[in-house]
This record gives sequence, structure tokens and C-alpha cells, in this order.
Amino acid sequence: MDGMKKAILGCAACVAMCVFCARGDSEKPGDEGEAFDRMLNTYYRAPDSAKAIAAIPHVVKFAKGKSSARAPLSGFYFGAASKSLDRKDAWEKSRKGLKARWLDQAIGRALDGKKLSDVVDGDPKKMGPAALDFLWGYFLATGDAESPRMVIERGGVVFPEDASFDLTASSAQWSALSLAHDHPIVKAELEKFALEANEKALGNFFGDSIPSEARSLFSKDAIARIEAALAKMKKTDKKVEKSAAPKQKKSAEAK
Repeated sequence: MDGMKKAILGCAACVAMCVFCARGDSEKPGDEGEAFDRMLNTYYRAPDSAKAIAAIPHVVKFAKGKSSARAPLSGFYFGAASKSLDRKDAWEKSRKGLKARWLDQAIGRALDGKKLSDVVDGDPKKMGPAALDFLWGYFLATGDAESPRMVIERGGVVFPEDASFDLTASSAQWSALSLAHDHPIVKAELEKFALEANEKALGNFFGDSIPSEARSLFSKDAIARIEAALAKMKKTDKKVEKSAAPKQKKSAEAK
């Protein structure tokens, strides 16, 4: 299941449970499952709507009882249908008798001409785990840079701002850095983010330092900019801590 594991490293839901790569000890991936794995992970490089449509029965069977698998698969099928509207009749035929409402809705929105921005709110503060799942599924179907860009931007925002940990932001960071190793489009968007994002966004995304396994993803200029931003943020944090210390001491003495 290596192909599927790589494909869904971007799924925020995987933080809690790897919904695609773990079918359960008693469930063995058959030829059909392996074929779908390969198609999902490489689809945008060689789009084939006929294969995507033919895989629908497998998708419905796989996602049954796995609600966390629906968002990434919805994103994938929304993207696949959006990019092959010349086969609208075939997509419409695939919806006949389709009992998986979530999948029917995803395909239907694409056939209605909906854009990604119509389906996913681009405001990072309004973007939750399901949105990340949908965006990665959409990316695997289309190869469009818009969706990884949105995920990366979410990784640069900690919400609420005073939160010690933001699960969605952490998932966005981890998934983008993971998928960038296999997908040049994601890697290019990370490089662009590193060179153009403000210091606060870089600090939110990378924390204390660039993960050692991710350094190879960036140019020397990008690494230098990230590290400069992180160093500046550390100095700022130390100043804040230093100025806060006397106040805390006075407060303690007053008690």
C-alpha cells in the first residue's frame, strides 16, 4: 500500500487515523485496491476519467463506514470530473443509482461548473481538517497548484493566535512537507512560500527550525530566509519573556 500511503500523507484525518493505508488486519488489498492506489497517486500526471469512473464501485465500498475517507475522495472526484467535462455524459451515467450521496454531490458540483473556490473557503482561519483532506484529494486529481498553496498558507496561520497548538495547522505543515518529496508542484509552492511569506507565517509554519528531512526541499536562498525569520522571532520572544519577568515577580510578591 506504499502508493496509497504517499497519496494520503496529506490527509489531516491521518493524524488521528490513517484511513486509506489501514484497511484493518483482516482486510487484504486486492488487485482492484492496488490499481486504485496507483491511479490515485499518479492520476494528475496521466488523467484518465474512464479509469476514475470505473473505480467508483471500489471507492464506495472502501469508504463505507469510513467517514474520514470521504473528504479526500470527494476532493479527488470533484477534481477529476472538473477536468474532464468533455465526458460529462459518462460522469452523469456514473451517478445513476449511486447511493453514496457524498460522492454524487462532489461529481454533481463539478458537472455544474463549480470552481474550487466555490467549494472550499480560502480563508485559512475557516479551514479545518476536512478542507485539507478535500484539497489534497483535489490536487492528486488535477495537479493544480492552487490547492497545495491553500494548504501551505493554512500551515502558516495558528488559530486562535494565542493557541499553544493548532492541529489543522500542524497537519497542513506535515502533509505539505511530506508530499513535496514526491510532487514537484508542492515543492515549488513551498519554495515560493519560503521566499515570499512574512516572518510570522514562516515562524508559525516551521516553529523552532526547519526539519532536517525537509531541508533538501528548499534552495539556499529559501533556507537563509526561513532561518533569518526564525532567529528574529526567537529574539523577539526572549525580549517578551524578559520584560514579563519583573511583572510576574511583582505579582508573586503581592500574593
